[in-house]
Amino acid sequence: MSLDKAAPYPWQGKAWSQLAMARRQGRLGHAWLVSGRPGLGKSAFTGALARAVLCESPGDSACGNCRSCLLMAAGSHPDFCGVEIPEDKSGILIEQIRELNEFFTLSTHYGRAKVALIRPAEAMNRSAANALLKLLEEPPPSGLLILEAARPDLLLPTLRSRCQGISLDGITEADALAWLASQLPAAAPETLQTLFLLGGRAPLGALAAQEAGLPALLDKLVPQMVGVARGRIHAVQAAQSLADAPVSTVVDLMQRLVHGVAAGEAAFLSQSGAADLLALRDVLHSQPLFGFQADMMEVKRLATSAATLRQADLSETLWLAWMKATRTRRRRA
Repeated sequence: MSLDKAAPYPWQGKAWSQLAMARRQGRLGHAWLVSGRPGLGKSAFTGALARAVLCESPGDSACGNCRSCLLMAAGSHPDFCGVEIPEDKSGILIEQIRELNEFFTLSTHYGRAKVALIRPAEAMNRSAANALLKLLEEPPPSGLLILEAARPDLLLPTLRSRCQGISLDGITEADALAWLASQLPAAAPETLQTLFLLGGRAPLGALAAQEAGLPALLDKLVPQMVGVARGRIHAVQAAQSLADAPVSTVVDLMQRLVHGVAAGEAAFLSQSGAADLLALRDVLHSQPLFGFQADMMEVKRLATSAATLRQADLSETLWLAWMKATRTRRRRA
């Protein structure tokens, strides 16, 4: 497991102070559930917590120079165990939790603590979650278990009840935009607002949206969606016009656009783009739309699977489904 070496981000200050105070007062306990939507830096936060607990120097944060910090940086600390989804699996398995139990039965190598980090915790299957519950019912001495979750509601209630919780969702829009402006000083305020919304109202998500070129992709995507829906562009032409864009990314944006338009909201688009797309509401309130939602999910599944499928073929499938869903309504109207 790789640990983000960034210190806690500015918007995590209050949560970090809460944990630091608990550590100083000896109230850290045996298990913490750190939650928050994607793009808020949960991994940076939980990684910083694991390093701080194992650090051999006093202080609220890891020193970065002691033996423990150097071992953590090298990914070889004997008192740290990271649990995540195996590359060829879809979730965290009971075998991994059993190995975690064995990890906690061993004595600490350096006499401080043994720390385990599970991310994403909601990826545990039922058997794994029940095995972890048994561990939490009889927590090991000098052991700390950190659960990281974007969807803590998917965890067993009995698991959540045995962890102290801390949420990173409390960031304000003003704080997020201020930090984003410091990272992208050349960006105009309206651009920052667009990135903020595209990034799921999360600052790191906004940066990821910028790096992925989502604003430019949106500028190309919206006219194609409108053109296909209105019968001015064929689905194959639309697929070809977006041939350079990852199909899974196009699916994600189309999902957001469709949901936003159905709700009458397209704040992350330019004024003209929003007007054009919102004008499609008459074709988005129909039974074929439900079929299109299923088609999108299937295209994304295939696009992100290990199967060697041509992205161009998947793109055409996606756009043909959009054409069918929107034009069916037009014919019936």
